[in-house]
Amino acid sequence: MVVALPTSAYAAPGDSWRPVTFLPIQGIEDFDAVGAAEVWHVGTDYDITKGVVPGIFQWTGGLSWKRHAPPDLPPNGRLTDVTAQSGDEVWVAGFYRSSDYFLTGFTYLASSSPLGVWSKRPVPQPPIETEHRELVSDSAGMWLTEGGRISRWDGTVWTTVATLTRNIERLESFGPDNAWIAAGDEVWHWDGSSWQQIPRPDGITGQRVRFTADGAWTATTSGLRTWDGSSWQTTAYPAPFDGATFSTVNGLTDSDGQWVSLKIREGEGGLLHWDGSEWTRYPLMADTTQQVVVDDAGRIWGVNRISRLVSTLPTGGYLQHKGQVVRFKDGAWESVGAAEADYRLTHLPGSDRLYGFGENEWNGADKAVTNR
Repeated sequence: MVVALPTSAYAAPGDSWRPVTFLPIQGIEDFDAVGAAEVWHVGTDYDITKGVVPGIFQWTGGLSWKRHAPPDLPPNGRLTDVTAQSGDEVWVAGFYRSSDYFLTGFTYLASSSPLGVWSKRPVPQPPIETEHRELVSDSAGMWLTEGGRISRWDGTVWTTVATLTRNIERLESFGPDNAWIAAGDEVWHWDGSSWQQIPRPDGITGQRVRFTADGAWTATTSGLRTWDGSSWQTTAYPAPFDGATFSTVNGLTDSDGQWVSLKIREGEGGLLHWDGSEWTRYPLMADTTQQVVVDDAGRIWGVNRISRLVSTLPTGGYLQHKGQVVRFKDGAWESVGAAEADYRLTHLPGSDRLYGFGENEWNGADKAVTNR
């Protein structure tokens, strides 16, 4: 069953987007929204005496930014992750190298106190050198992955709870007894006491499995597959997509709920949303539908990715991306007029507003925008 498209949300404060002016940052690695007017970033900027240096950047809703120096980070260090365990405790993760190889290094951790003082924090033992690490918080503490090692912070010490045979590429936590991992072709679930491997659907890699508080799901050519705790269940796509031969099928990352982008061929397809009982069909965006976010006021926003192929001689090439923030209104997607960049949108907690950050790879410019 396909339901009718919803009517557009009422015009209200939050409909308009504006750029966020920030410090002369050279590159952002990660960001996390803490409150209605507080977003933290980690990345690098330029110091006139030291050159390119790692930095922690705090936006508080206006035009001004505050920069924080990571304490005791070695000269060859870099920051890659930021997460907030609460509004008063923000953590950053990164690495420092024992050689000139750019990606491999030992883990570095630091956190802020309620008074805004940053301190270096202990890391799991023994230290390991890896290029894969991720820091994720939930209401009960902190997760840290390093290569295949998974460690848990309980507020006092790190405890290693599992070690996989392959690198962990993605960890998402929805509470102390509900976390998920994608590691290559493997999918794992944390139930509060141990990690259990979940069989993945045939032909689907771990990277194509998406996670929500309700469980795991993925988009396949035969339909939406959802994990019910013991097996994968299939929900067929509605007409005209039931039984169709697709050129692409993609479950959208960083979106609110289960959104599937389907293309039968170039120029033909649709964007489907499954609410647990019925499908709603939307048109695809002009280029590539990258993300869909529904704010607390009912407005539907998205990121339309625009790509181009840059040729390299004698053969080959690579893709460069930029994009647009768009809104679904009156049955169509329309640009909100924000500067072009390949944005990732996130909710500003405690409000019905959003924040986005991305890079325009066509010209190398970083952009931050908000409808606050």
